[in-house]
Amino acid sequence: METQSKEPASWSDRIYFSGYVMFTLGNGDLAPNGGLWKLVTIIETAQGLLTITFSVTYLISVLSAVNQKRSFAQSVLSLGHDGTEIVHNAWNGKDFHDIDFLLVAASSELGKLTAQHNAFPILHFYHSTQHQESSIIAVAVLDEALTIFKYGIPEQYQPNQLHIKEARSSIKNYLDTVHTAYIHPAEQAPPEPDISKLQQSGIPALSKQTFQIAVNSIKERRQLLLGIIQAGARKWPVQEQAIGNAYSPK
Repeated sequence: METQSKEPASWSDRIYFSGYVMFTLGNGDLAPNGGLWKLVTIIETAQGLLTITFSVTYLISVLSAVNQKRSFAQSVLSLGHDGTEIVHNAWNGKDFHDIDFLLVAASSELGKLTAQHNAFPILHFYHSTQHQESSIIAVAVLDEALTIFKYGIPEQYQPNQLHIKEARSSIKNYLDTVHTAYIHPAEQAPPEPDISKLQQSGIPALSKQTFQIAVNSIKERRQLLLGIIQAGARKWPVQEQAIGNAYSPK
């Protein structure tokens, strides 16, 4: 390598040249000396171009996934701050089929999030500072609502069974993905949803004892959900946050 004045390049010149070529800015005021070093320069330029391209593409993909996590959280938490509130809001006076489409949409979005977590493990360590944009809270709230639908509501009033199964399966896949990363189940299960709030609003629900027995059968799943929330430095969504007009009879 030599300078424009044909003098040998110093070590600082060589470092400058390597960086200039790697970031595809050209040769600067230095030139490779000999056919071999010209070939090396071409290879380094190509490598630098690929590195920059892949880095930018990866960054854009991660930012897109982060935005999708926020969107998913907002779409779920806009229905209610906890599972019981979502169930209450889904009641149309006859059944819960009004929420069928929303369950399908939530399953699809959560499936995409799971795939993105597999593709970009860095997403495991992103946590939104806003409660309404927290995907981990949204997953827990959605799963609690599905638990109430499946185990706390008489079958003739429940949403479409296939949609419930699909949504619960999507959540399980999501839990399996983040569990392999850095999350472990909590030592204790979170508090059970209080379906008496639904009964007070005139919504058909099974007995509290029957519901508790069913909830105990999925204790490990709920412990893992709580573990996700604790790993994100969050607290389990409790019904006290939504008590008030939200539970008044329709």
